[in-house]
Order: sequence, then C-alpha cells, then structure tokens
Amino acid sequence: MMENREKKGTEKLEKEKKTEREIKSLEEISVEEALERLNQIICSLDGEISLEESFRLYREGVQLLQYCNTKVDLVEKQMIVLNGAENQDEF
Repeated sequence: MMENREKKGTEKLEKEKKTEREIKSLEEISVEEALERLNQIICSLDGEISLEESFRLYREGVQLLQYCNTKVDLVEKQMIVLNGAENQDEF
C-alpha cells in the first residue's frame, strides 16, 4: 500500500516536471502551434479524464492562452508604432 502511494507521488512529480518543461518551451513555439495545442486540450477536456488530469490541462491551457495574448499584444503594438511612423512621414 505504501509503495502505491510512493509510486503515485513519483508519477505526480514527473507530470509536474513535464508541465514545467512544456511551459519553458512556450517561447519556442509559434502562436499557431499554441492555438493548435489549445484545441487539443479543449478536445481532451470534453472527454472522460481524471480530475487531476483536467486540472493539469486547464493550467496548461491558461498558460498557452496567456502566451498567445502576449504575442498578439506585441504585434498589435508594433503595428501601432509602424502606423504612427507612416503617418508622420506624410507631413
């Protein structure tokens, strides 16, 4: 019985480490890849999965969403700067 608890604890730590690696690798993926992963997460959450796995996927989804929002905001700000520079050139 104690071995089962230790095994589950080890598995949980391994999943958390994997999630941390996935989070760290966010900067290495494109927005399109992040959106595709979000779609996969949504499909997984629609299925029958454990509460623990649901929470892990939810957490990953929130981080992906934040990543996408940050990237889109950055592009939007760059567009505003470029448009402002173009408008100044006209005068």
